[in-house]
Amino acid sequence: MIELISIHIGKTAGSSFLEILKKQYGENQIYHYIDRRSPNSKLQDYIQQIRRKLVLNNLSKNIKVVHGHFYYKHVNKRKA
Repeated sequence: MIELISIHIGKTAGSSFLEILKKQYGENQIYHYIDRRSPNSKLQDYIQQIRRKLVLNNLSKNIKVVHGHFYYKHVNKRKA
């Protein structure tokens, strides 16, 4: 069951915070979501949006922390 979702904003010490999370929870209980950066286009934005939703709705049961570049609207609609 997820205990913490860290919605990371780029260039705001996310890597440092991830290291703290790893020490607290252990690497096997953290899912680190990484955007695959590509030139901005409506199609690429749409693909990323679908990928985020798939990731959030299909996590392993042992994951307690999700850390990455998510939008609140995607996290808020996550299936319980």
